[in-house]
Amino acid sequence: MLFSIHIFGIYIVLLGVKILQKLRILPDASGLWADSFCLKHLGSTHPRRTAFYYNHGSYFSALRKISINPQDPEQREIDQGFYDDGLKITQLKNKHLIFIGDSHVEFFSRVKAQPKDHYFRNTSAIWLGPKTLMGYAHQSNLDEDAKRIATLLKPVIASAHRNNKSVKIIWCMGTIDIRFSIYELVLRQVMPTENDILNLFEQAAEKIITSHIPNILNHLDMGSIELGYAACTNILGEGHSPTSIKEIKRLRQAELFPTFGTSDQRDGWMVEANTRLKKICQSHNMAFFDFALTDINSDRHRFSRDGIHLTDPAQLNSAVSSYLQTYESRHG
Repeated sequence: MLFSIHIFGIYIVLLGVKILQKLRILPDASGLWADSFCLKHLGSTHPRRTAFYYNHGSYFSALRKISINPQDPEQREIDQGFYDDGLKITQLKNKHLIFIGDSHVEFFSRVKAQPKDHYFRNTSAIWLGPKTLMGYAHQSNLDEDAKRIATLLKPVIASAHRNNKSVKIIWCMGTIDIRFSIYELVLRQVMPTENDILNLFEQAAEKIITSHIPNILNHLDMGSIELGYAACTNILGEGHSPTSIKEIKRLRQAELFPTFGTSDQRDGWMVEANTRLKKICQSHNMAFFDFALTDINSDRHRFSRDGIHLTDPAQLNSAVSSYLQTYESRHG
């Protein structure tokens, strides 16, 4: 009961913010306030988290019955699986994991230290939007992004420290490059070969790890924080195979980041990209967060209902447990 009342109150506040934004009563800065509010009360800035609780709170049952935009059945089944999940990760009790990056962060952060807990109290997710690694690393306002991320992180880390939890930040970005960017850049002949474009990918990851993340931490000045980088994945299934820039532009009118190339082609890029990411992590003493969807020899459809994200709670728990064990073995 208290859980439903709490979620209902949060939803009403967020609805009010959206209405005021539409009426232009609240300034653009209110977007940061809304993200901070969601991060504090829901644990994630991704819109899927708001929908997750909306579709499972008893106080919303009447609204769900009359809603003109009911949740997609596939999404509902995915969320129900996480909501009903009774698994726990014992090592999480004295830790707080913060995932930052693309939409995978919403799913990576759905793990619990206590079974049957409907909140994810030991994780947070900061969604930066649908971003490519190569595009994000070379944007002109990267320092402003660092300040914004630091603003979101500060209360989360402070709360974790007050509760004697160690903090681990895992960066997650690069999957859209696999599904979209590499194919397009090859077709546009931006670089002579696929390997040259993968070199650009590697340079972008190096910049994020050696410059951007340290810049975020400098804005925080909150002591030692352990860092990691999540593996990139491939969207399951075949993609478009455009042969001209004109065709690419046409496809992008319907979707911001269409899937390009064959599944095997993208798997090859994924394996190479992750090999390079692991190497960079090793050279900078960062842990590499790997999980079931990077194994091209497994039946990945079993672990991903939408063909994009890791939606199997058991596999997610296994991945997070392995990641934490890696840290414990390295740091004693």
